[in-house]
Amino acid sequence: MNRAQKIECFNLFVTALSISASLAVVSLLTRLVGMPKAWAGMMLMGLMGLMAFGPLIYRKQKDQDRVPSDERDLLIHKRAESTAFIATYAFFVTFCSVILNSVGINGQVPGYMLLILLAGGFAILMLTKALALIIQYSWRDKGEKS
Repeated sequence: MNRAQKIECFNLFVTALSISASLAVVSLLTRLVGMPKAWAGMMLMGLMGLMAFGPLIYRKQKDQDRVPSDERDLLIHKRAESTAFIATYAFFVTFCSVILNSVGINGQVPGYMLLILLAGGFAILMLTKALALIIQYSWRDKGEKS
C-alpha cells in the first residue's frame, strides 16, 4: 500500500466516523430535545477536519531512491477527483431540486438545510474520492494496462 492509499483509507475512516457520529447524535437529540435543536448534532461533521492530519501521519519515507509517484499515480488521482466532482455535483443538483419541490419557488429554505447541503456535499466529495482512489489502486493486481 503506497502513501496515497494510506491517506485515502484514513480519510475514508474519518469521513465514515464523522457521518455516523453526527447521525447518531442527531437521532439521540431528536428524542431528547426535539427536532429544531437536534440539528446541533451536525457539528460533529467537524470531525472531518481530522483529515488534515493524514499527510502528517503518513509522512514520506526517508528513502529517496524510490519514486514517490509516476504517470499512473497522477492519472489515478485525476480520475478520482473527476469522479468525486461528478458525484458532488449530482448531489448538489438533486438536493436543490428536492428543496425547490418541497418549499416552492416563493418558500423559505430553513437554515439547517444549508448546513446539510454543505456538510453532505463535503462528505460525498471525500467519500467518493477516497473510494475511487482505493478501487483504482486495487486494479493493479487485476492486470490493468495504462
